[in-house]
Amino acid sequence: MKSLIFASLIALSATAAQAATLDVHCTSGDAVVTAALNIDGKAITGNIEADGSGIEDFKATATGNYIFYPAGSYYKFDDLEVIEFWGVSGKDSVAYKSVRGEKGAFNQTLVINKTAVEGTCVITK
Repeated sequence: MKSLIFASLIALSATAAQAATLDVHCTSGDAVVTAALNIDGKAITGNIEADGSGIEDFKATATGNYIFYPAGSYYKFDDLEVIEFWGVSGKDSVAYKSVRGEKGAFNQTLVINKTAVEGTCVITK
């Protein structure tokens, strides 16, 4: 699995009630992926745009899931937060998933055209 570097502009203590919108901006080589997302309960909708090598002029509707459990309801001392979304346009596709869990563990994956890529992502709420 290729690694992603994560930079966050959000406090890790954000709750689901505070997360009505979510913006994700990722770069991988010369490829740039941006997503403007809306969170309604556990559903994510919105738009994804990408451009760069292998994914030129990509625009698609985003679909996905948002899961948040505060500390004590899933893990005893830590929050659990899962953000995942994807979009398909013609033969091109983009997908993203991040999981923040127990003991501060954080994993994320960016997939462009069915291939996990290395990059940097910034998530803002």
